[in-house]
Amino acid sequence: MSVNRKPSGISQMRTLLKDASPSVVFLASGVPNVNMFPFKYASITLENDQTLKITPELMATALQYGPTPGYQPLVQQLKEMVHRLHKPPRWTTSDVIVTVGCQDGMSKAFEMLLDPGDYVVVEEPCYSDALVILSAVKPTYLKVDVDERGMRPQALRDVLQQTREKDATKIPKVNS
Repeated sequence: MSVNRKPSGISQMRTLLKDASPSVVFLASGVPNVNMFPFKYASITLENDQTLKITPELMATALQYGPTPGYQPLVQQLKEMVHRLHKPPRWTTSDVIVTVGCQDGMSKAFEMLLDPGDYVVVEEPCYSDALVILSAVKPTYLKVDVDERGMRPQALRDVLQQTREKDATKIPKVNS
């Protein structure tokens, strides 16, 4: 499904105009002039009395739409952390995207990996929200019985012998 998506004209224009003269007013992307915001800075006191200060520069960034992959300083920090802690193979050709949560991430992954009718191996019972998210791509479910340790290996073998799967999703512990 994702392969059929094309960038919007607005997104392409935003990329082209990101370094444009300040005199250029590009209204189509919903990026207002930061000088028009009613906020200059903010100070937030945490439970431990530590103060978090949001500078005018950070405030201007926070009040605008960000890039699709996420807030760039955070994305860069996450990339460095993944490399340092896990040293994944082929990391130089990989990337990180920040999502708003687990279900958003699952939705994006399913849309990239699955086509309508593809087989998906799921636990029986399965996390209900995963099934709701998967329903958008109309997969064929291959249900595998579980016990207290997860999918039963013989049940998984039996299901996989019935058909070939393109992708399998494992949502651990339906009661989590």
